[in-house]
Amino acid sequence: MVFSDLKKIIDKENRLFLILVILLIIGFTLAQFGLLGYGTYIFVVLLGICMVLFIAALIFRIDLKHLSHKQIILYLIIGAAITFLLIVRLYIGTILFQGFFIFGIVFYVAITATFLMYSCYQIGISWEPEGRWLKWLVFLGGTIFAIIIMLSITRLGIALQHRDVEIQFAFGVFALILTVIVIFFAVLGGILALRGKLNAWLGFFFILVAIYTLYLMLMVYFNLSSSESEYNLPVTIALYLFDLFLILYTISKLIGDRADTISEKVKFLKADAILILLIFSKAAYEFGATEITVIDASRFGAIWSFVLFIPLLFITGLYGIITNSKKSEKKELNE
Repeated sequence: MVFSDLKKIIDKENRLFLILVILLIIGFTLAQFGLLGYGTYIFVVLLGICMVLFIAALIFRIDLKHLSHKQIILYLIIGAAITFLLIVRLYIGTILFQGFFIFGIVFYVAITATFLMYSCYQIGISWEPEGRWLKWLVFLGGTIFAIIIMLSITRLGIALQHRDVEIQFAFGVFALILTVIVIFFAVLGGILALRGKLNAWLGFFFILVAIYTLYLMLMVYFNLSSSESEYNLPVTIALYLFDLFLILYTISKLIGDRADTISEKVKFLKADAILILLIFSKAAYEFGATEITVIDASRFGAIWSFVLFIPLLFITGLYGIITNSKKSEKKELNE
């Protein structure tokens, strides 16, 4: 199940995270649908609290899952003081705001996109059928179908750019770059398949990549287009649900079995600290999108998502092919 690990957030040791996540979702929902700006206040509170908790986890190496009641109260008091500083918007507070927005957007997009791309790879692996003919069918059928979709998305990108001349973003160029990467891995996968190393998972992977590319393109367009600055309700709901999916999915991975793996590989940063950083980043991102700031958080985040997707696609595809090629070699040696 996609959210199978998310149920662990109701465990006693994760109650602090549960409260923060609930506040984040409430604030995100209110802000997304423009309900009186109450989401703004929730984001400011989260910024102050998460700053304190992250510093406690990173610098003082405190396990956030085993905080005493006294520690929680102390951190909340310190967090409230920082929140007050942010609210009154002293000069230093204004400077911090801009740093929060940029860092929040960059980190949030990076971590959610990374988890999503890796999941696309895992889904491709888990859906890979048994039997050589079925594998060839999945590889060829999925690849051809995905390339057709990607070429259609490229044409759509060019059309969208011409539709609103004020948009200074090369939709078609970015989509074409992604299409070329897909074709490159398709050719590489074909060469390896002829050598007995069939990567059938690429068929499903390419289709998921095409779907995500379409989402990113529409996200950028609706954020940049002056004529579409006010989304209609179906578009707003669709974008909200996908963003909510990204939040919950990433949280489920940080709170679940993968948390131990992350803690082992990232020695200086535990999974709970990354989770706090994720909540902080999303709060900063959304606050920047609802408040008048030097940068337009929504637009910057949408463009950054599209730009980051290019290296992530290349890295994930290369990682998947190398990993599965090694598995095929080991299987041949064992046989």
